[in-house]
Amino acid sequence: MKEGKKKPVIVELELTHDCFCTDVPEKMKDGRIKYIAYTGSSPHTVYHLFEVKSHELDKALEMIRKHPRVREMQILRKTGNIAEIHVGADKDPSTAKALLKSKSIFIEPAIYEGGVEKLVLMAPSDESFKDFLGQLDSSFDVKLKSKRYLKEKDKLKLDLFRSTGFLKFKAAADLVTDRQLEAFQLASKNGYYDEPKRISIRELAEMSGISEAAFSELLRKAEKKLLPILADIMKVVK
Repeated sequence: MKEGKKKPVIVELELTHDCFCTDVPEKMKDGRIKYIAYTGSSPHTVYHLFEVKSHELDKALEMIRKHPRVREMQILRKTGNIAEIHVGADKDPSTAKALLKSKSIFIEPAIYEGGVEKLVLMAPSDESFKDFLGQLDSSFDVKLKSKRYLKEKDKLKLDLFRSTGFLKFKAAADLVTDRQLEAFQLASKNGYYDEPKRISIRELAEMSGISEAAFSELLRKAEKKLLPILADIMKVVK
């Protein structure tokens, strides 16, 4: 086996599969589900925590509750257009189970939107990553977005990011209101920060259903809180 094959590997994947996590966001225009944690299992049910975000939150939650793979759902907290839920679902193969079996970990929480599960994981080796893929059944369609081996300097960067960058960014993100964050995410998603810009403030405001001045102010406030912290993080990870 080549030496590189024994090193930890960081992989970015996109997956589609039969699950409420992908089904519900696919049917909701702005729906998004974020995976939080595995909490346990019984003979036929597996339990997980999720965060659900949608402007039609009640509709999204009802769709989850009625999904054929969902056995039970409890709303733990609901604020504005975000809810944290505890779900008991059919005990079928899942990415969380595959992670446990292959001794891999999420580097970032899995995000489900537009019918796709997006995740970044770290596996102890190529063999562990193959084991992860082997734990997924035939209903999973897997698209490899990127893959690279973890180097010694990367380990230092990850430690620094956890101890400095992440905490700073989390603190700044907590100060951003939902509307400011939505404006920032909409601008990012639609190419406002591309060079050249692919969309204008006026067009973003129209998409949001508010005035150009109001959208510009929301975006300016989000940038003021987030961009300085992002600059500090880049010093760590570069």
